[in-house]
Amino acid sequence: MSLRDDARHDSFWRHEWTKHGSCGRRSPSLANQFLYFNTTLSLYDSFPLKDWLSRSDILASNDRLFSVNHFHDAIEKHLKSRVRLECSLNRGPPEAQSPPILAEIHICLDRKTLTPIDCQKRDDRQCFSNSNKNLVLFPKH
Repeated sequence: MSLRDDARHDSFWRHEWTKHGSCGRRSPSLANQFLYFNTTLSLYDSFPLKDWLSRSDILASNDRLFSVNHFHDAIEKHLKSRVRLECSLNRGPPEAQSPPILAEIHICLDRKTLTPIDCQKRDDRQCFSNSNKNLVLFPKH
């Protein structure tokens, strides 16, 4: 699924298999497209991010900002491992100093066990590219 209304969903799935699924082909549980996507959907269900965020009063909003640390705290207390946040720049008028938009939450997994591990890369630098002290927009769609 894409945030863009005009996006072609088949290109999204093709990209996911080509870029990410190819890494899992050595594992019997991820050896083909069906197993890869079935496992991915199962993992998605096992990490109820929306519930974890709402329990920490992080609800999608087009006019409320949240700190990067608030996202980390809300998720990591359940995972017991560090996630990585990725943001995109909010292209508003230059004088508006629009905050970045949270685009992705990465949960890093051990390749063999598919259990959460600390993400090695730090949060995307765009999550910090504003004058709002590391605040990001978590918009409704």
